[in-house]
Amino acid sequence: NESLKDNNKILDLVSFDDSRSFAGIENLIEILIALSQHRKLLFSHYNFHKERSKKYEIIPLKLKEYENRWYILGKPDQINEIWSFGIDRIDDLQIGNLHLEDLKQYNELLQKYDDIIGVSFETGDFKEKIKIELIIEGIHVKYLRSLPLHHSQEIDPINEKGKHKVTYFLIPNYEFKTQILKMGDYAEVISPIELRNDIEKRLEDALRNYK
Repeated sequence: NESLKDNNKILDLVSFDDSRSFAGIENLIEILIALSQHRKLLFSHYNFHKERSKKYEIIPLKLKEYENRWYILGKPDQINEIWSFGIDRIDDLQIGNLHLEDLKQYNELLQKYDDIIGVSFETGDFKEKIKIELIIEGIHVKYLRSLPLHHSQEIDPINEKGKHKVTYFLIPNYEFKTQILKMGDYAEVISPIELRNDIEKRLEDALRNYK
């Protein structure tokens, strides 16, 4: 972003989706320094659900980007879990002391993020990855081919109705359900039945808002 500011000719040819995509980007340098030097990070993080900020000291493990937002994955002190923190909601960021943790011990926990879309884990019925089958309209399948929702995505040949069966093997978290809902009437959940019922209820709730 800073480089492009120096060249108005380039800026005339580039349209950023939303300037808010860069919120918190100034924190990336300190985060990357802490990651590369095995140092802790201290900061205050605002929680949208609880509507308050809280101070944290974490061992940073990885940066992750999802839909124009950057997150730092790390292990908070006294907690044997990996949490995600949106860098757009981080204040008072400081690089802390060196830590002596062997980061390889967190590889298994980090790999769990390969089983989801985004950064949040399901707190309801789905805590482990499962096979999910969708029926997708042929035109929308082209978009899924060019930009898969998840690395486990598989698309079967077209059927007689001009639709495809699309299969995933993941944990169906909030972000995945949101992606299904974004496809609207181009998508139908076939299995598992629990996910189909969940999506059906969300669509019914949305429809009630228009009555």
